[in-house]
Amino acid sequence: MRICRFNDNRLGLMEVDKEYDVSTVLESLPALKWPVAPGDFLIECQTSLLAAIATSSRTFIRVP
Repeated sequence: MRICRFNDNRLGLMEVDKEYDVSTVLESLPALKWPVAPGDFLIECQTSLLAAIATSSRTFIRVP
């Protein structure tokens, strides 16, 4: 499983030869506040992001 960004910052999940749009899980992450801390927000929230992907995996749309 790999996570990627595509089409204007959409979040994708790649599994073997399939890619899914998992952008809906971004709504479960805490809101960013100004000033934004340095670093990658997705990496910082990786544990909750992967948990949200795992619980919602059957609802994602496959993309070409």
